[in-house]
Amino acid sequence: MLLRTVVIAGLASALLTGCSGTGCDELPALRAERDAARAAYQELTSSGSATEERTTAADEELHGLDARVFDLEQSCGR
Repeated sequence: MLLRTVVIAGLASALLTGCSGTGCDELPALRAERDAARAAYQELTSSGSATEERTTAADEELHGLDARVFDLEQSCGR
């Protein structure tokens, strides 16, 4: 449930920004999204009831966000 909320928040964020690409000014929001995904992943894996499919999907999402944050930090010089 929490993972679904994180995904929906991410989609809403993309819609609100018009999918115009991520600029340096959006780095704090992207970090917050990544941190929320990390918390959801930790909750999912510690619950003991997560399926392999859900865990894999959450892991892939988290790695994708990590990569986006890293790339943006590099391009913004932070």
